[in-house]
Amino acid sequence: MREAGPERGSTLLLVPSAVLVLFLLTALAVDGAATFLAQRELADACAGAVNDGAAAALDVDQLYRSGGPAAQDVDFDRAGAIARGRVAPLEARWGQPVDVRLEAAGPQVVLRLEADVPLPIGPGGASRARTHVTATCTASTVRR
Repeated sequence: MREAGPERGSTLLLVPSAVLVLFLLTALAVDGAATFLAQRELADACAGAVNDGAAAALDVDQLYRSGGPAAQDVDFDRAGAIARGRVAPLEARWGQPVDVRLEAAGPQVVLRLEADVPLPIGPGGASRARTHVTATCTASTVRR
């Protein structure tokens, strides 16, 4: 039988260290995936809202009378209401309002959404850890 040398029990110190490193890597992966998912959900809502908003907010009669859309042809209240309706489920899930900015430049309607979303594991616990995500979408009207 071998005698126990000074290295006896040295692996005992490595196991808790390895568990801690694995936990930290898992937390980073989960928080990164949650941030990416939130950004994709915001981008999807942005794309749908800007398309619906551009279609519904332009005054079609004015569009065909003038020969092309102009910034004054956009009904910002209606486009903003459509965007708010699209992001309402996200606001309810994230517990924070989504900042909606809408602007028109000629034939383009630009929608920018910004939100602070919770991280499931992040530093300080799930209730305090948040990350900032943004999405910007543009819809152009084309007269054919």
